[in-house]
Amino acid sequence: MNKILNLLLVTLVLVLTSCRDEPEIPDHGKKGNPEKETAGTYVGTWSKALRNSDDAPVEAQGSLILAATDESYVTVVTIDCSSSEIGFNDKSNFSSTDCRANIINQSAQYVFYNVLNGNAFGTPFNGTVSFDGTATITFSKTIKEGRKTYTYDYTFSGTKQ
Repeated sequence: MNKILNLLLVTLVLVLTSCRDEPEIPDHGKKGNPEKETAGTYVGTWSKALRNSDDAPVEAQGSLILAATDESYVTVVTIDCSSSEIGFNDKSNFSSTDCRANIINQSAQYVFYNVLNGNAFGTPFNGTVSFDGTATITFSKTIKEGRKTYTYDYTFSGTKQ
């Protein structure tokens, strides 16, 4: 009888300790469909600034479009601005104006990003969408013109339409 009680006690201890949270496994956040929840057109202002320059940044109206995909946590990011000064339509600098990105729910906002240099924009980018419908995106693009190389910082801020 004493062996049975000891065996039950050991089994109970093993069961209770195996159900605890694993501190080395990160929390993945609340389950949801951020790619569907953020899908839409955000209209606002694009800014293009030459890095390490005192020149004022170029600003123009444009949009950022997030489109849901069939894959969870993946969105298609489309940048759009008709101003030639921003230069999205220049195929020598931007091979495409739309690109796939990962998107997650992080605290009080959604975060989308693509860290690969070989993506359709040709540069890593990241952005956020707040729960109130404001989207931002930032990225840098290095462009070679003749013998000179210029790095431009692009930013966007807009609201969902």
